[in-house]
Amino acid sequence: MEPSKNIAFDVVGTLVSYDHLFEAIESVCGSRLKEVGIQPRLLGCCWLEMAEREYTYLSLSGRYAPFFTTLTGLFYRALWMAGITEPRRLVAQEDVDRLVDAYKGLEMRPGAAECIAKLRDAGFTVWGFTAGDLERVGGYFARAGIDMPAENLLSCDSTGKSKPEPECYKPVLEKLSSSGTQPWFAAAHMWDVSAARAQGTPSYLEKLRRSRLGVSKVIEDEGIDCDFVVTWCTDTILMTDVYARMKDGIRLLKKNNVSAFEDVFCAGGPEAEQRNFRGWEDSSAYTSSVWTGIMGYSGDGLPYAGTGSGRRNRFMLADFSGHGMPQASLAARGVAAMVLRDESFGNTEIPMVFEAT
Repeated sequence: MEPSKNIAFDVVGTLVSYDHLFEAIESVCGSRLKEVGIQPRLLGCCWLEMAEREYTYLSLSGRYAPFFTTLTGLFYRALWMAGITEPRRLVAQEDVDRLVDAYKGLEMRPGAAECIAKLRDAGFTVWGFTAGDLERVGGYFARAGIDMPAENLLSCDSTGKSKPEPECYKPVLEKLSSSGTQPWFAAAHMWDVSAARAQGTPSYLEKLRRSRLGVSKVIEDEGIDCDFVVTWCTDTILMTDVYARMKDGIRLLKKNNVSAFEDVFCAGGPEAEQRNFRGWEDSSAYTSSVWTGIMGYSGDGLPYAGTGSGRRNRFMLADFSGHGMPQASLAARGVAAMVLRDESFGNTEIPMVFEAT
């Protein structure tokens, strides 16, 4: 049985958008704000940033207060910092109450429900890790029609600590690691991602950082470099033992037996990577799908990159002869340097044999 996979999302600001609050500020007092030179959306951003800072600093000083309490009391300070000497004359208390209610009614970002559904379809258990009270945050999911079990919503509010204090992340990491797999953490705030990473939880950005082409591999078989391993920011894409099975595959293709052809390439079994790659043992890596196709080749089997024609501002990046995954991104970075910074081909990281002449 495959171990469970867990991903914890920050909720407000990541899955949930602030747009509903910004629209409420525009509707409730936008015209008055603009008359004194204040953009409603910018005021909303300053209000939220101010509240997050005070919320965090209160926690660090040992005087924790719930985020919503902090937010409610800081609207007039934000107005005063914007240059309004009598903020209560510009915006009445009942208007502030309407804005606070709008915050309670924040909505999911477009695509959030689809994102969660795709992760669940891929075998992930999705969790919410928030600084807000669980009843209000649960309402965000319910109004969007997303089934989020109450036990999958976690809040540091119950611990009396605020993000990004380390004590907030440790119990979450322990809970989501109980199945023996390392959980993932997703957040739109860099400080939130950084704090989770410091406690041992990899983030999507951390995975992206690791996914440089320096870890791409080409595996030679009988002198023909037709097998490769490429690490991407979403998954590891593998094609192994291709050449060894090529003759059988071609025979089946000639008979139009595509399904049997794919079976030949799956003959190593779903855990073939763990058996064939040193260091991958017991890694839980497995083959999720197989793709087959017909490849075309350049005359020498090498791609073309650079200016090619010798004419200024004309660039070429083509004909990877079936090896686009391990080669195209690095070559594209080099060509981009030629386009944007007028770098010479020799100053890029593109292999010399790729240069189009």
